[in-house]
Amino acid sequence: MSSNWFSESYVVNNGAVTLIFLAALVFIRFSFTRTIRTINRPWSAEQRLRLIGYVRSFFFGVLVLGLLYIWGEQVHNFAVSIFAIAFALVFSVKELFMCMNGSVLRLRGNLYNLGDRIEINGVRGEVIDMNLLSTTLLESDSHAKGHHNTGRMVIFPNSFVMNNFVVNESFIDHFLFHTLSVPLYMNQDWKKAKELLLDIAKEECAPYLETARKRVAEVARHKSIDFPSVEPRIVLQMTTPTEIALKLRFPGPGHLKGRLEQTILNRFLERFYEDSSSELVNDPQPKA
Repeated sequence: MSSNWFSESYVVNNGAVTLIFLAALVFIRFSFTRTIRTINRPWSAEQRLRLIGYVRSFFFGVLVLGLLYIWGEQVHNFAVSIFAIAFALVFSVKELFMCMNGSVLRLRGNLYNLGDRIEINGVRGEVIDMNLLSTTLLESDSHAKGHHNTGRMVIFPNSFVMNNFVVNESFIDHFLFHTLSVPLYMNQDWKKAKELLLDIAKEECAPYLETARKRVAEVARHKSIDFPSVEPRIVLQMTTPTEIALKLRFPGPGHLKGRLEQTILNRFLERFYEDSSSELVNDPQPKA
């Protein structure tokens, strides 16, 4: 029968059956209603109206069931077609809506802007373009300690921000707190090394300290949070019973992280080991 869904004979036959069914149903309902109105029973007007309402509801249910029975296969096919079309539309625009929602979340949360260095879903780089549907990054090596560009461009849909953490390394106006670890043996003059490393870090960071202080104070006031001091500082850490690490934390522009680290480290090594008393001997491990 489904093959004759739109055939003229099928529509005419079902149409005729429907008309006969409707005529019979209207006649029967009219008869019941008239009987309730004229029957000689001690019913009040309110009771008669209530019975008439019941009859109308009953016959409406019979009408719906009858039409479904007559046109049931066509209604089923039509409903399946509508469902398939709706599912296809929803499936095809799902990613589009998620990208648009991601853009709204990015704007409302101020997650990142052009020029920011971010990391999302394991991808790290500088934002060079963004639109309603996607964001473009100039990729950086996520495994390197510096900010070495890989030369590749990464484009990800904005829907990623809905399901992934976004790390913004440019939160304080493209300034970052970098960490540099310098390991030493316990029998070396670590006090001298600490003082020397700190002095070099202060010298190299001096051009950026004032700007960093202002930006940190502005962000702290705007966000109502407390930031640590931007001054370079060193924390001692025992890595092994015979070794000590100088953990230097210093501020600097994000794009100069690798250059600052190399400059500080090179100056430290040159000055610290130019003193013969600080050079490593064949057995630098402290004697038990």
